[in-house]
Amino acid sequence: MKLTDTQLRRWRPKKRSELLDGNGLILRASPNGKRTWTVRYRFNGKRHRIEVGSYPDMSLAEARAKLAEIKIDIAAGHDPQLARLEDAVTFPEVYRSSSSRRAAAATVPKTPSVTVGCHPFS
Repeated sequence: MKLTDTQLRRWRPKKRSELLDGNGLILRASPNGKRTWTVRYRFNGKRHRIEVGSYPDMSLAEARAKLAEIKIDIAAGHDPQLARLEDAVTFPEVYRSSSSRRAAAATVPKTPSVTVGCHPFS
């Protein structure tokens, strides 16, 4: 059975639970109020789950549209999780960028020297 927006707004779980919309779209909820859209799919014979957004920020219609995009990617032979990992920033990239910023900051003097007459003041 397809979910409706009214059902989602009124749903108050007392423990961790899931609402199924069909075609692999799930709304997972915890008692503290966090609600997350999750898509279940199979790729190369293995089961996968991928989170696509949170409920108040992503509506039911947007979650269904995201599910359709994921299904198109799977039909084209692309794994959505791998695509997400390729877009992610890795630790070596972060380290290289921060170390280059530190090296650039180290070449700049911390206190500017002031010249009075012919004698430098620091």
